[in-house]
Amino acid sequence: MKKTMISLALSTIAFNSFAVDIPSGYPMLNSEEVYQQMDLENLTSAYVDLQPEAAFMSLYQSYIDAGSTEQNIGIMETSVDSRQIVLTANSETVYAVHPVNLQAQGGAVVLEVPSGVMGMANGPGWTSFADFGLTGPDSGKGGIYLLTAPQWEGEIPEGMIHAPSPTNTIVWLIRAFQGEDGMRGSANTLREGIKTYSLSDINEPPKTTFYNTSEPVYQDGGYQDMLFHKQDIPELIKQYYLLNGYGAEKHHYNTAHLYHAGFFDGSVDPELAKQAKDLAWERVLTLTFANREDDAYQWGREVSHWVLPNTTADENWTHRSFDMVDPVAQVVWAHQATFTAAAMTRPPKGTGAVYVSTYVDSEGNYLDGSNCYQLNIPAEVPYNNFWSLVTYNAPKRSMIQNDHFSWGINSYQEGLQQNTDGSYSIFWGPNVENNENSIQTNTDEGFFPYFRIYGPTDTWYDNSWVMPNIERVSCAL
Repeated sequence: MKKTMISLALSTIAFNSFAVDIPSGYPMLNSEEVYQQMDLENLTSAYVDLQPEAAFMSLYQSYIDAGSTEQNIGIMETSVDSRQIVLTANSETVYAVHPVNLQAQGGAVVLEVPSGVMGMANGPGWTSFADFGLTGPDSGKGGIYLLTAPQWEGEIPEGMIHAPSPTNTIVWLIRAFQGEDGMRGSANTLREGIKTYSLSDINEPPKTTFYNTSEPVYQDGGYQDMLFHKQDIPELIKQYYLLNGYGAEKHHYNTAHLYHAGFFDGSVDPELAKQAKDLAWERVLTLTFANREDDAYQWGREVSHWVLPNTTADENWTHRSFDMVDPVAQVVWAHQATFTAAAMTRPPKGTGAVYVSTYVDSEGNYLDGSNCYQLNIPAEVPYNNFWSLVTYNAPKRSMIQNDHFSWGINSYQEGLQQNTDGSYSIFWGPNVENNENSIQTNTDEGFFPYFRIYGPTDTWYDNSWVMPNIERVSCAL
């Protein structure tokens, strides 16, 4: 027996010595190490590219968890405030938001849209396939839309506007603007004008009901967290595939690489998956807050550091400089915002909305809540409807939470102090006065503002109105 073991050992040594000399044309490196490196790279790439789908699924599921059903629609009746964890939401409009599984409802769903609103329907990755209201086919007069799944085949009832979706899961949003009755009137517009039901129920539509998604804030001090977290991205990606299948052309390569890395059957090395997740998150942060695209800078990077969070030429994510879908722009948008539409990417003069943001001061340093800053918003903001500036925290990309319970300013606001030349001076800092022109920040926390114009006018389009950089100032001011 001992002799046999010695012989086996000697034969193994001999085999290994022969294996050192690898003939030409074969891999020189250890195959397992190569596969580990490839899996790390492919998982990291997939986690970055599929982050918009993960972000979508997070919001989709959050509304279902909150109480949305086929007939029960959530309305933020008092809009959004800093107690709600919602990606860069605006607190000046009232939102109705609804998740829909088209396949589960027979492939075709009717949506009645009231007049005077603005909205859109998106699929995973914030892929836009319909605009409603002021920038939609109904031109703000109201209309009846038929939302259909990819495989649906049927007759379009007369008088309905067909909106075919590329995916089974969608979320639609309709926002109402404040009038004489303020937010209460906006909420009534949505409740009285929105109806939805499966096309198969058209002869006897079930009643559409509503629930107040702002209400839990006042009941228990916090609304459900709509934010997607780094640690949840793999599970959200799996949910995306589960509900929408593997056929999305954009993700064919990612899907195949995920399969080979053992993502779907759970055989992937947990440490490798964690490392990929961390690398992907750092890349997403870099793409979002250190944008290197010249197209992102509304007035040119040498003139102003304010950037367009959505840099594409249209709602289909077409790059401005080459005619191709830009997945980087999708990632940048999805990390900090939700929904896209023609009304936001190519709004006609006087309608829709435009957004600019900045993450750095005039010296190019990230905005830090430990410091104090000043912004002078120039006079004659080019707006037809209203404008607003909302401040968000960088970690959660939601409204900044502070002791003053204040996060922004807007053109509706009474008491906002205006300078003699018509401009507005806005201040940020950890110890600023609690007044209309100041926003309290948090020490060691990054923050950033969004400036929105609803109904942009001529001087926005010809770039003669320019937002200056944010200046760091002494906290003694």
